[in-house]
Amino acid sequence: MPPDSSSDNDRQKKIVELAKKCPMLCDGSLEVDDNAIVSEGSDNGAYVQAWLWISFEGTELDKSKDQK
Repeated sequence: MPPDSSSDNDRQKKIVELAKKCPMLCDGSLEVDDNAIVSEGSDNGAYVQAWLWISFEGTELDKSKDQK
């Protein structure tokens, strides 16, 4: 019997909502999108795609020095 994609989708949405409650998240620093990719294996948890902000300030990638 093929997997029920509707229930899989509901499960992934619940996992993403759980991830958004993670105390490590900080708006503008570490964020999870509504449509984040979820990787769930046999362990009791899942990996959830997140965005991590990296500042270029003071590095060779610093864009502000190009604007001077």
